[in-house]
Amino acid sequence: MTMAPYKRDIVVPANGKSTTTTTTTTTSTTATTSSTTTGFICYPECQNNGTCIQTNTCLCATDFTGSSCEIQSGGLCSDDNTTNIAPIFLVTFGSGSATFSSATPANFSFTTTYQQAFTIPIEDGYFAFTNAIPNVNTVWHTGALDHTPNDIDGYMFLANADPNPGQFYRGTVNNLCIGERYEFSAYLTNLVGPFGLAKPSVIFQIRTSTSDNTLIGQLDTGEIPEYSTMTWTNHVTIDFRFSFLRANITRFWYSSEV
Repeated sequence: MTMAPYKRDIVVPANGKSTTTTTTTTTSTTATTSSTTTGFICYPECQNNGTCIQTNTCLCATDFTGSSCEIQSGGLCSDDNTTNIAPIFLVTFGSGSATFSSATPANFSFTTTYQQAFTIPIEDGYFAFTNAIPNVNTVWHTGALDHTPNDIDGYMFLANADPNPGQFYRGTVNNLCIGERYEFSAYLTNLVGPFGLAKPSVIFQIRTSTSDNTLIGQLDTGEIPEYSTMTWTNHVTIDFRFSFLRANITRFWYSSEV
């Protein structure tokens, strides 16, 4: 998956519709309290040399925002177009000679409701980091590799869809810039061959990490097709501008359900 652009290799075998769960995090910043006096009263007081221009309304100095100018955004952002620039967040789950990686979601800064498998079988509701599709049953593309080009023994995220709704990936990207354009994308594949089984689908959501978890963008992949050879496809591309005054952090939810 990519954020401008940020990429992951995710395998979703057989079966699945999608749902999402939302949780709340809060974003805090350290700010210096100082303000310009104009005769109006702002509560809380305008910070970082902000000016109280009318009751409870702050005019913020350059590079600061928020109702009391408590959020600093300067130094993080460029005025240039963000199209085709280097990724600001990229994870390909590492590489290694062992079929199953011993790494855990914490190593890649995400959480999941799925349980991790470190060997076969990989049951419903389990996931694994593997450098080749394991020989679990005759309908999987046994031996197929991850998406990343020239990635010797590269691991992929393999999730076996749970009959119950589950969130198989949730991560956070920090230091996003107000007003900038971002692109989110992900490569997915169905590891089941053309055997007429139920096809998976995934819902991707991008939300702010403010208390209301404002939804910025959402996309449903629809049914991920099966092929005679395992085929990676960029199923998701969401363009959005981050224009919320009270955060420069956003979060993603990727949910799977049989």
